[in-house]
Amino acid sequence: MHGSLPGQADVDRENLTEAGLDVVGLTAKGQLEIMELNLTLAPDRWVRPWSLRLDQRMAEGFDALWFARFPVDANEGEIADVLPFEEAWLRCFAGRRVVTLCPYIVGDMAADMRRAQLDDISSVHDRVVAVGAAVSSRH
Repeated sequence: MHGSLPGQADVDRENLTEAGLDVVGLTAKGQLEIMELNLTLAPDRWVRPWSLRLDQRMAEGFDALWFARFPVDANEGEIADVLPFEEAWLRCFAGRRVVTLCPYIVGDMAADMRRAQLDDISSVHDRVVAVGAAVSSRH
């Protein structure tokens, strides 16, 4: 599953297709679903449809859910806004068969600010890998 920003699902489909992913074929097989995220909901309500989707897919014979979403930019406020949703996700899917890719782009920040943001991000993720930097932490 891919979580798109509101109004961006079609653009994400196009971008993924241009990058070489067989969006049409995978969607037809039920192996890919692109959903627009409703960011107006409280975090615990926001995560419910994803939990139901996992239950449905597992009942259909899938082994796990792979979820990726839009990247969050190097804006401190934007990262802080996303963390409560990440925490709700973590609570909801703890112990369940889910792999989540949560890209954050923090490269344009000053080193001390980037380290602080990585610490915040690490608090709600099992593993954080900083590409292009010597930072990898396990929470």
